[in-house]
Amino acid sequence: MVTIAATGDRFAQARLYPSDKRIARGDKLSLTTGYKGGLTSRSAYVVSEASELQCNVSDWLTRLAIPYYHAVVSWLEQLRIGITGRRTLFAYRNGAAESAVWLAS
Repeated sequence: MVTIAATGDRFAQARLYPSDKRIARGDKLSLTTGYKGGLTSRSAYVVSEASELQCNVSDWLTRLAIPYYHAVVSWLEQLRIGITGRRTLFAYRNGAAESAVWLAS
């Protein structure tokens, strides 16, 4: 797996190596990297504030990005030496850390 950084329509004219394509405000951005035993890929929009998002994705921050961020933070805050996946405490509900529920894998 090679690291991929792509903008615009996902994987349009995808190349294995970097090109001279410039990142533009409002672009979709996809970053993918893989190491032995794992692969991660994240997507976002290239904007400095929510008002720069296109109308059809104007709620992207509130509906997806911010809740996702809070969920990951909550999950990471609960990690402890010796904890198992079956006993991971996940304190997140409706966009705020309001209640704790035990997740079963």
